[in-house]
Amino acid sequence: MRSFKAIQPLFFFVTFAIVCYFSFLFANNFWDYFSLSQQGKATVFQWEIIQKGEKYPIQASYSFSVGKQKYKNSFIFKKPWSWNELSALALLKEKAKKEWTVFYNPNNPSQSSLENSFPYSILFRTLICYTVFVYFILFRMKFFNLH
Repeated sequence: MRSFKAIQPLFFFVTFAIVCYFSFLFANNFWDYFSLSQQGKATVFQWEIIQKGEKYPIQASYSFSVGKQKYKNSFIFKKPWSWNELSALALLKEKAKKEWTVFYNPNNPSQSSLENSFPYSILFRTLICYTVFVYFILFRMKFFNLH
């Protein structure tokens, strides 16, 4: 029982650090989602398959106009990342046939993206982390009140 009391602050600290990490990650993705509130037509002028570790994501270089100003940017598609170059090439050919919409920040159009989806996955992970963190707090309170 004594060794558990010694480890408990470590569990608390590690859980707190994980909660902070996922909270920051969600806040950052949430901000990106809502700041990219304007849409326009994107012209993709270059497609690339890049290697990141053992996976092959697809990168698109594109341009778009806001008023008379023209902007250029690159975007690495989030998912799916292929496990080999051949499947990445097939995915690239499929994406190249589509017309693309750019999402950009009206206050700073150089911040743009070809995808803009709400970060449900990170929200779910963050809520799980908060649940575990609250559990540790309640468990600690209950544990110390009983002994």
